[in-house]
Amino acid sequence: MRGTLAGIAAAVLLVLLVVVSKSVAVDVGGGVDIEAPVDPSTGEPLRPLQEKTMSFTPPTLSEEDTMAVGVPEAMKCDVCVAVAHQLKLAYRHAEGMQPRSRAEKGLPLRESELFELYDHACVGKRRGSQWYDNYGIKNVGGRNRLSGDGVKGGDEPGIMQGGGKWPNRLRSRCLEVVGDVGEEELYTLHRQNKGFQFARALCHRETSHCRTDDAVRDTISVSFGMTEQEENDAQQSMEDEIELRKRMKNSRKKKKKKKKKKKKKKKKNRKNK
Repeated sequence: MRGTLAGIAAAVLLVLLVVVSKSVAVDVGGGVDIEAPVDPSTGEPLRPLQEKTMSFTPPTLSEEDTMAVGVPEAMKCDVCVAVAHQLKLAYRHAEGMQPRSRAEKGLPLRESELFELYDHACVGKRRGSQWYDNYGIKNVGGRNRLSGDGVKGGDEPGIMQGGGKWPNRLRSRCLEVVGDVGEEELYTLHRQNKGFQFARALCHRETSHCRTDDAVRDTISVSFGMTEQEENDAQQSMEDEIELRKRMKNSRKKKKKKKKKKKKKKKKNRKNK
């Protein structure tokens, strides 16, 4: 009997030694020890994973950035693309407000509508908003970029510094672009160049604010709108719908004309009888 009890006690002691050997006591303060998990390959305590933190640096502004009345040279391409984005939104909004008969035919905006559009788009009263207040400067990859809708700086995380001279710079540049290119010419440029192509045509070819086509590509944001292919598909879909409505209308006219002709012939046969 004594031999059996001694064997049981030895077995229990062995189990306890194994359990203790697989954990390490860690003092967490307050006189309380907890057992931390260990690495089975090394026997060392496993360290908790540390969360990675992201740090952002605010933009460093030069004297030109803070004191110049106009747009700093390094920011002209960004500003032009932002203006192109806002003009594009204004065009789409105005075209969507046209009577259905004009919209179905794909007719352009009237001259009077264009003048009113530019006043609201550049001054910032379109749909009751002041778009230029939503833009600012952000440090992106060590370079100051304009941040906001339509420009790539708006897609990147970081600290944006707005206000100051920027609202007036954006508003003034919008009016300058309209004056330099021309009200109707600018709208024609938009109709001939859908999607990203409008920014390329305006900011690279017309104004040279973006010195190369690659500079435009580097500045345009995904929020600028649909891609060129999506724009083309949407345009084709609209044209197909207009063409279908025309065919249906012509078909109804032909049926009506045929029915009228048949009725007239039937009436004539009755008279002959």
